[in-house]
Amino acid sequence: MYATEAPSARQGNHGRRRTSTQERAVQVRTGFPLVGAGAGKTSRAESSNLGLLGKVNWTVTTGGRSLLWTVLPIILAFVVWQLTVSVLNYSPAILPGPVAVLGALGEEISDGVLWTDLIASFRRILIGLLIGIPAGTVLGLSMGVSKYVERLFSPLLNFGLATPGVALVPFAILWFGLRDTTIISILVIEVVLVVMLSSWTGVRGIEPALVNAARTMGVDGLALFRRVLLPGALISIISGYRFAFSRAWRLLVGGELLVGVGAGLGYRISESQNSFRADRVYVGIIVIGIIGVLLERVILRSLEALTVDRWRGTT
Repeated sequence: MYATEAPSARQGNHGRRRTSTQERAVQVRTGFPLVGAGAGKTSRAESSNLGLLGKVNWTVTTGGRSLLWTVLPIILAFVVWQLTVSVLNYSPAILPGPVAVLGALGEEISDGVLWTDLIASFRRILIGLLIGIPAGTVLGLSMGVSKYVERLFSPLLNFGLATPGVALVPFAILWFGLRDTTIISILVIEVVLVVMLSSWTGVRGIEPALVNAARTMGVDGLALFRRVLLPGALISIISGYRFAFSRAWRLLVGGELLVGVGAGLGYRISESQNSFRADRVYVGIIVIGIIGVLLERVILRSLEALTVDRWRGTT
């Protein structure tokens, strides 16, 4: 009896050692600890053996690597920019150097102009999102549930999505004049269209088998919408919110450039161009890009990861 059990025990120990070796190899390649069977014991054992140097090494190989690939292209771009200005000897009125642009940024911060523009732009896009997201969600879900609503709004949705939002600026100026309402109105239209599409496709993308199974169990009407349709479409809806912000942020800048309402990031670029302040034009472009990346990639993408990606991983 012992002779037959000993090889099995040795094989089990060998299999566990091989599995542990494979897990550590995956951890080294990915930079993240494994989650699954056997991973908890290995990670706890390894974490107990990690000293200060081990924790520093883990930080460098994960967060440090991501930070490096984020900052390195920006540094290289600034170096190439400065070399281009120095070697080709461009006029500062056309291509100012990074030092001059940073100086102009300091001027706008000290004068309070940058904060005024940020508040004005954030207020406009926030109002547009607060109005457009609920309206677009309701219309999109209604299109997904009712064929009659879908037939009524589908042509209008396709026409609106095919029309650039900037093309609506002259139309909005004719109606509202040169004021905030003009910019907010085109933002609302853009957000409504994008959210409508994501909500509609989210409901239409639900498998009919799930709906039929719910109906066979007596779930119908409002209960069907609340328990099956809405949760099934939520992934597409939340992703649409992020895409709607991205579209609205670009349209906001274009609207401020054309309307010229006295404050805003887009307006400041236009005003700097008219006063031949190329350094401030570049400041506006850089600030718009940085804020857009921070809001969309960091905040909204993190929110999407906490909701959509986590839910998708558990389903």
